[in-house]
Formats: sequence, C-alpha cells, structure tokens
Amino acid sequence: MIIFDSHYNKFCKTHLVKEKKEREYILEKNSELTIRKLCSGSIKIAVFGKNIFGDGRFNLSISTSHGSKVFHGRFSSKSESSCFFNINIGDFNDFKNIKLEKKPTSIGKLAIKRVIIEKVKSAGKIFEFIKPKKKIAFVVPYGIYGGGEIYLKSLLSDNKFEDCSIDILYLKENALKRRLFFKNIRHKDIKLNNLKNYIIKEKYNTVIFYNSFSVYNTLKRAQIEHRFRLIEIYHSDFKWSDAISNVNEHEVDRVIKISEDVGLHILNKDIKICRVPIDLNRFRPRNKEASLKKLMIRTKNNICALSRLSKEKNIDYLLKIANVMKSFNFYIIGDGPAKDSIIKQIKALNIKNVKLLGWIDRPEEILSAFDAMILASKEEGTPISILEALSMNIPVISYVSGGISSMQKEGLIHPLSLRVEDDVSLIRSVLRKESTVFTKKGRQYIEDNHNILKIKNSFKVNILEFKTISFRQIRANERKIGGFYA
Repeated sequence: MIIFDSHYNKFCKTHLVKEKKEREYILEKNSELTIRKLCSGSIKIAVFGKNIFGDGRFNLSISTSHGSKVFHGRFSSKSESSCFFNINIGDFNDFKNIKLEKKPTSIGKLAIKRVIIEKVKSAGKIFEFIKPKKKIAFVVPYGIYGGGEIYLKSLLSDNKFEDCSIDILYLKENALKRRLFFKNIRHKDIKLNNLKNYIIKEKYNTVIFYNSFSVYNTLKRAQIEHRFRLIEIYHSDFKWSDAISNVNEHEVDRVIKISEDVGLHILNKDIKICRVPIDLNRFRPRNKEASLKKLMIRTKNNICALSRLSKEKNIDYLLKIANVMKSFNFYIIGDGPAKDSIIKQIKALNIKNVKLLGWIDRPEEILSAFDAMILASKEEGTPISILEALSMNIPVISYVSGGISSMQKEGLIHPLSLRVEDDVSLIRSVLRKESTVFTKKGRQYIEDNHNILKIKNSFKVNILEFKTISFRQIRANERKIGGFYA
C-alpha cells in the first residue's frame, strides 16, 4: 500500500530547497526535504530524480530522539533514474521523521522528481516495488491512414508498452483509432490550439510526433513550461506546407529515422534508425493459384500497385504505362482523395486494362496473384508496400527515392526512369526474366533488416532509454515551402 507520494502529498518541511513546477525539488548543499512520521513496520522508499551536476549523492536519514540512521543514495547520470531503500521502522526506537538531504561535503546539484513510500505487509517477505508507469503521448497530425499511421500500428500492435500509459492524440479523425485496442492505450481527439495546454496538464514523460511542423512548434512551446522528452519520427523528405522536412534544425531530444537514406539534412546529435517493420508470418510466399482464384483473375501478366490514391503517388504515370501496355493487366489497391480523378482519367482515355480494387485490409491474402508490384512516386520514405512484396517473393519495379535507395543497392529494385518508352521495356523484361535467386534475396533482406520482432524491441528502447536529456528553447523558425498534403 502506498502511504506517501510526493506528487499528491506535501513534504512537511523544506530547507534551502528550490521548488519548481510540478513538485520538482532542487537540492544543493545543506538542502533538506522532511516527511513526517507515517507508520511502524517495514516500508520501501523509492526516490526518482536526476543529477544536474556534481557527484549526484544524497542521504536518506531516519531521525529519532537519539540521532539518525543514514542511508546513501546516488543518481549516477543526468538522465532520470531511481534509488530504492528497504527499511524496517521497528528497528528504530522513538522514530520521528524521514529526511532527504544533501550534505555540505556533497558536490553539485540534483533534482528530486518524485518520492514514493510503500508499506510492506510482512517484514519476513520481500515485495517488489511497482514503479509508476511512464506516461507517453503519440500525436497523430492528419486524417490520412498512411505509412506513418501503419508504422505506429505495427509497433504498438502487441502491446510491447504494457508497462507504460499511452495516449494517442488525434488532431483529426483517423482510422488508426479503430485499429488499436489495449487497456493501457487511450484515444483522445484534440485541436491543435489546445494541444500545448493538454500536454502540460497531463504531465507526459515523453511525447512523440511525426511529419508536422506546426505540431513540432506547439510541442516546443509546451516543453518550455513542462519538461518532457520530445521525440520525432522522421518518415520522408517529401515537402508540403506543414512538412517538418522543410527545416534543417530539429530541436528535439531524439530523431528516429525509418531509414539511413532519409533526413540527411537533419542537424541533431541524437539520431537513431528504426526501420519499417514487416510481419514475416503474415507476408510470406503464398500459393499463386489460390490468390488468383480469390480475386477471380484468369489472365496472365498481372501487375499491382498498392498505394494511397493521392497526387504525390503519381498514379497518372501508371495510367500512361497501362495505356501503352494493353496486353498487361494493372490492378490498383488502395483508396484516397484522388480516386474520383483517377476514375475520370481511366474513362477519358478508355483504358480497359486497369482495375481499382479499393482498400483491402489484408493484402497478404491476394498479393501472390501478381507477377510484379509497381510504384511511381517521386518522393518516398520507405514504402511499406514494397517491403511486403519483397517479403512475399514478388518482384518490385519502382522509382528510386528515399529509403528505396538502400534496396536498389542490394539489387532488389528494378528502377523506373519515369520515361514511358524505357519503362515499358523494363516491365516487359522483368516479367520475362523473373528468377528465383532474385526473389529469395528479397525475402532474406526483409528478414535481416525489417523483422517486426526485432524492430519492436528496438523501438521501445529508443523511446524509453536515454543517456542525456536536453531542453532547448524554441527558435523562431517559421520557414515554409509550398506543396500539398491531404
């Protein structure tokens, strides 16, 4: 049973202590925090804090009328850490109070962030102290359910963060809300102009965002009033009016990039790579005939594009290709704001060999029906669809940008030139010369670099574990570049 928590209970006395917001206490030489007598019996004390500078040492003393019994604690680094003390109050006659103190001989300054005292039921039995859960917020900036949202869904899907309290904050309605259901995950709709105050009120330990420059600015302002770790997930160099990719200096505590090939312009000392995860059990080679039957396809030379239907995906170019390659069949899987425009173009050009299949929730069940996958986007991060195809031994034909560069260097991508005549020849040769050596190499690449089990562990470590923490003041950087993003 918890009998004292400094987040909710006050110290009965403070001496030479600077109290900051959210009950954080700064201890220097001769500083003292005093807790009144609480109970008899065995207790466990947890002290959470960090060393600001100096040796990080402090004392926890049990005061009696005959003197004090002193226990020693130390925060060894500038990152948040904890010290635990098991004490049997019955061993001390005339017990008066508990003090946290920094002696005159101790060098430096430290921050006490939280003190929790738990009463242990039996002196003869050791009880594990339950640390308070870390509060983490993920900010979802837009209404699209695209690569960024699928990335989060994959990494949070089996509740690797069950020891944390997670809020997903939606600035617009998003389908991600209907795809994650765990007791420790809350979904919250919030407006951008309320985001700063909400972050401060909820006292998150860590806030993660991606893509949005306006969200970045808002979170930096919140960080001035409430100290939390700010982490950015960087997906793509694609630019639109609100893109974080428009700026070079990303003043966050950590940048997590999905590939070594994106964000080369970013100036930040703490950059980690956490690649796009692929579930190897879901996306495995499957029976081609069964997939063809499921889609009721009886033709040969079938090519698919698995993509959001939006302007930046360059679907217009695929229609030009299809219009030339009339003996080949093109299937477009996905949905998005450009759907009506694409349908109009198909009708206007009288293209008979293109079919829109719409959104398919489990694409792994039908992808084996196709002889190749094609992607014509001019700007990409690391497209999930390409990784899924390689994992299923499906040849990939793609324009090379962003994280696709790494795959091309491994000989896994047939590169589009975005010149119709050249690309028509390329597609014909790919379907004629498909080899088992190539496809097996693709599957092996996914196992080595995008295995979801390894990446989930890496992602959690990158979110929760820090060597240092910095809180820099926001800079007036409002540069924006024109573009589009729905």
